[in-house]
Amino acid sequence: LRVAADPPFRRRVGEAAAARASQFEARRVARQYLEMCERLLRPEVVPAAAGDRTLRCCHLITDLELGGAELMLYKLLARMDRRRFHHTVVSLSEIGPVGARIRSLGIEVQGLSIQGFAQAGVGMARLVALLHRTKPDILQTWLYHADLMGLIAGRLNRVPRIIWNVRRS
Repeated sequence: LRVAADPPFRRRVGEAAAARASQFEARRVARQYLEMCERLLRPEVVPAAAGDRTLRCCHLITDLELGGAELMLYKLLARMDRRRFHHTVVSLSEIGPVGARIRSLGIEVQGLSIQGFAQAGVGMARLVALLHRTKPDILQTWLYHADLMGLIAGRLNRVPRIIWNVRRS
């Protein structure tokens, strides 16, 4: 009732909502991600990432079905500079419709086909082997299950930077 009866209050609420929504614009998220990567991969911290070499980024996500985190990953990858970053996307489950969209960008997408707790051990072994083979400079995990598995597999492979991305509705 207060919003309808108070035009200055209604204006302030609208401005606050617009400012909050702008935090999630894909260009802004991509710019913030790039800035974060540059801070985390300073040559004195990670010598292998120094110079003009393309940085290898592996994104580990629970699944690639239609959802907010999945679509944000797609938007982020669509706007990243391919001359500076080489991305690989790994889904703990199947590739899904968002994975197909990411593949259409020319980015490698793999699914570990984990279908429950009983397959987690085999999935972890596949993830450890994949990280050993790709040797990422950055492992960014998306959502809780991927955060946990990525932390373990990333530490086993001595990935220089592991970044958790916890999202909620």
